Amino acid sequence: MKKDKFDAFMEIVQSEARKKGSRFFISSGEGHELITETLECEDLFGWLIPLDREKEFISEKIEKKFNEEKWEQFEIFAIWEKEEKKIAVRFRKF
Repeated sequence: MKKDKFDAFMEIVQSEARKKGSRFFISSGEGHELITETLECEDLFGWLIPLDREKEFISEKIEKKFNEEKWEQFEIFAIWEKEEKKIAVRFRKF
């Protein structure tokens, strides 16, 4: 099975999220794109949700009972950076 270049990038994003005991959910792409032979990177905006609240977050999204204010504290940007020959992702609030 061939992996999509964006999926490969998302593995890096989710790996960084796991280090913080969380999962990242995308709201939008924010530009700053890079396409290589193996990756398709873009800065992302979304929510960094603690794993113990992941089911609650997903349930509210699916059931269309999403309260933006309730989840606002988890809004964050996932910014990619090139570190030597690899891509790293940092979560930042602006």
